Amino acid sequence: MVHDEATHVIIAEGVEMIWSEAFKDKKKLTTIVSWPDSLLEIGRDAFRDCIGLLAIPNFPPKVKFSEEGYCFYRCQSVVTLPPYPNNIKIIPRAIFAYMDALVNLPPWPDSLEEIEIYGFSDVKSIVTIPPWGKNMKTLGEQAFARAKSLESCPDFLEGWEEIGVAAFCGCPKVTKLARWPKGCRIGRSNFNNDMWTLDPPGYFAKEHNQMMGPTISVQGGFYGQTTFAELVDFVAPEPVPVVIPLPPMVMKKDKDGYDIPFLAREIREDREMRDQIDRKQRDDERMAKVAKDKKEDLERKAVNKEKADAVYAAWEANQNK
Repeated sequence: MVHDEATHVIIAEGVEMIWSEAFKDKKKLTTIVSWPDSLLEIGRDAFRDCIGLLAIPNFPPKVKFSEEGYCFYRCQSVVTLPPYPNNIKIIPRAIFAYMDALVNLPPWPDSLEEIEIYGFSDVKSIVTIPPWGKNMKTLGEQAFARAKSLESCPDFLEGWEEIGVAAFCGCPKVTKLARWPKGCRIGRSNFNNDMWTLDPPGYFAKEHNQMMGPTISVQGGFYGQTTFAELVDFVAPEPVPVVIPLPPMVMKKDKDGYDIPFLAREIREDREMRDQIDRKQRDDERMAKVAKDKKEDLERKAVNKEKADAVYAAWEANQNK
């Protein structure tokens, strides 16, 4: 067990796994001296909420991260990451999320294929992302959401299959031209909802808060909620895409206080429908429970009456002797 006042930790040679939550909430921990070459896995939440941790040493060659993720979640003082292990195919969920001070990301290893949901969400200080690895295919939901200082995003190469819902939502400074291959699925609410989508290619746009509305791709492959904006660094293909007017939008706040655009009418109707279904389901469950409780109560009363009648009959028989 690690003492709450510990500031340095040395992982001894021979250790193969750091267990889940091994160093969780050790807020005074500032330094991991080194990893042993024997280390094979870093468990879920292993260093979660170590808000004083200043740096992560170079990973040993055979290490992997727990598939459940969150290994370095909310390590808010880490400024730079070491190179990723060369053999990893997936960066698990939320593993580096909420690293507020993180400025530099190392190059992606050639083995990497996917960054899972929330992988680097709420990393507010990074300005650029390294060029994607040659074998990367998938970016999970909110993978870089709310990276408020992010100014550019590398092009998505041939072989990319999916950019998840809101992967870059809440990134108001992204203005750099970026492209993705035909057939790549683009999730809703991407790039701070400030992206005009084309398939292929695509370009980003500067934020313009006075005009709200959704966009649609030239081939109808993507439908999202966005802000109309001043276009940047773009030579329009032929034919020029047509913006199709859709219902007005309203701005709402999420739980962290960020603006989220909604298609007012569609979202309201959809939410009302789901609320009606949920209410009916709850009512049905409540009525079923009431009926079940009533039935059990009647059965219990019947059993008690039978017992009482038997006791009374025995007493009466005894009295008649």
